[in-house]
Amino acid sequence: MALAVLSLALGISVWSTRQPSDVTTVSATVEVGVIVNYNVGNKVGENYEVTFYAWPTINGERWGKTGADEFDIFWEGSGPTDFSEVEFRVSEENASGYTKQLKPGNYDVLVSVFHPEDDFDITVKVTIP
Repeated sequence: MALAVLSLALGISVWSTRQPSDVTTVSATVEVGVIVNYNVGNKVGENYEVTFYAWPTINGERWGKTGADEFDIFWEGSGPTDFSEVEFRVSEENASGYTKQLKPGNYDVLVSVFHPEDDFDITVKVTIP
């Protein structure tokens, strides 16, 4: 009798290990983007005060669906005045925005947005009169 129970248990064990497992894979696609704007303000000597703003997006929604996401934004400008700036932990409640004094001319501004699930780069053309 014990041998029959042991054989039955071993048979069930072997049968269960040979059965296909149901595996469910869940993946979320997060696409980070950014909306960039700038405002040319007052003239200070030979320079202008230029304020830069960025609104990160996740899957097309500003600040992500809940608005609780945080982003790091790296700015790098090349032109008559080279510049760089880093904004850490930018969020809907801690919005992006900083001001630089720049010489008139044309600039290429690389904006890199970092989020734990994705990152995004864009180059923006900026003209200071």
